[in-house]
Amino acid sequence: KRYKEEADKLMDENDKMRRDLSSTKNDLDLITSSYERANTEKGQIKKELDVLAKEKAEMGSSYEDVAKKLEGLEEERVLESRYTEALVKQRDNMNEIIESGQEEIKELK
Repeated sequence: KRYKEEADKLMDENDKMRRDLSSTKNDLDLITSSYERANTEKGQIKKELDVLAKEKAEMGSSYEDVAKKLEGLEEERVLESRYTEALVKQRDNMNEIIESGQEEIKELK
């Protein structure tokens, strides 16, 4: 009887350990599953970040190109303005020459 009680006690302890181990295994499985999901999500986020970084670099490059084009257009407008001013001066000088020439012709007549 005494051995039976000890055997029953050992069996109860064994069952308790088995339940504890099973619970611990389930917890470990949950943690492993969460870790794997988090790792997968981390990989997806890294890919998205890489795509965003590439797009940012392309946008920066595009911005620089546009800025250079605008700068070129501004220089072109300045040159056009100077050219227009020179043409106006040339026209005015030509008009003066014509007027003075006409005055000289009148004086000679």
